[in-house]
Amino acid sequence: MAIKESDPRAIMTSFNLVNGVHVNESKDIIIGILRNELDYEGMIMTDWLGEYGGGKYNNTIQYKVIRASGDIIMSGKLVDYENILNAYKDKQISLKEIEESATRIYDFAKEIEEEDKN
Repeated sequence: MAIKESDPRAIMTSFNLVNGVHVNESKDIIIGILRNELDYEGMIMTDWLGEYGGGKYNNTIQYKVIRASGDIIMSGKLVDYENILNAYKDKQISLKEIEESATRIYDFAKEIEEEDKN
């Protein structure tokens, strides 16, 4: 499979629905397939949420992206941060899930920094 052979540093999820769930919120796809079956350890980012203009694609819930093992929510608006913070306060997302995501982002940045030095 292309992901296993190429070992990309980052993958962007699509914004479409699979079995009624946004791909970027799907634990079955992101954790089950990407992380577990394909042993993918890199960073996962969303497509540009909130830029679709409504309809069935306008309902992504940011903290669910993190719970599904996503890392970066595009386009990264203040409302995304507030949603995740409120979800943490309401115990809908754990500190461990947030830290795992932040660690992948940090590791990605460190890899790029090391390459720039060489």
